[in-house]
Amino acid sequence: MSGQILDAAPVAALKQRDTNGKKADFREERIPEDRKDKQEKLSHKDRDARWTQKVTKAKPQTGDGTLPTTDLAVPFFGYKSHISSDRKFRLIRTWKATETATRDGARLR
Repeated sequence: MSGQILDAAPVAALKQRDTNGKKADFREERIPEDRKDKQEKLSHKDRDARWTQKVTKAKPQTGDGTLPTTDLAVPFFGYKSHISSDRKFRLIRTWKATETATRDGARLR
């Protein structure tokens, strides 16, 4: 029986610490005034990475596990690595890196 296996793993990117004015300039693809003479700093700015939330379960707080687990939403900045492989032969069919906010099912082709 043949089929498709899809896996997506988050890949962290460096977090940028910019002011709101600089963020607005970057969104509109303008170069901020203080970076016009420092072109090397522009190459460090990651314009494609996005924020999203990873939802995970917290471990029970007691040793006997009687307390229910709690859902945790952890903010994450970066990309998502999508791999589609053949189920029978375990060969990778396609690989693609997208922004983190991309839904996993959107890559099922």
